[in-house]
Amino acid sequence: MTEGETTPMAPFVAKDRVIVGASGGEFGIYGWLKGLISKPARSFGPQRNIVPTPACSSSPAPSKPFTTKTRRRPARRAGRKRHGRAAAGAVWGWISYDPDLDLLYYGVGNPAPYNTEQRPGDNKWSNSVLARRPSDGSLVWAYQFTPHDSWDYDAVASMILTEQKIKAVQERYSSR
Repeated sequence: MTEGETTPMAPFVAKDRVIVGASGGEFGIYGWLKGLISKPARSFGPQRNIVPTPACSSSPAPSKPFTTKTRRRPARRAGRKRHGRAAAGAVWGWISYDPDLDLLYYGVGNPAPYNTEQRPGDNKWSNSVLARRPSDGSLVWAYQFTPHDSWDYDAVASMILTEQKIKAVQERYSSR
């Protein structure tokens, strides 16, 4: 445990994947999500939750794990040179799954370190909700609630999935 990662969340099953994440934002880990199955060649992960890392892309193709040499060194070297190790975006809460869209939805924690002067920018995708494909871990979309968080506003609440008729809601409010 040289990285300070822990896994307090319950594993989540979607299709043939067992999805797990890591906590440890206070230790400055790079938050991740992994999809494990009995055939390791078809597993994905870890998919990082923060940018700038090439593994946190929105491409439909599966990205290589961040731990490969070609992906790890540029991000870490650039990060240390400018402002120490800005990271976090841990996944230690709940995951929801929409089988019709084949998407996992989950929230991620705060950026690290807590001192905002050590991590310039929006610190994407910390304090966000992310949607990924369970088959390969590809990021489909993300929404950041608190850019450059200064208050430890984790976004790891349970994602409630609903079906709503938006047109009916719009008509009701536009008639007022």
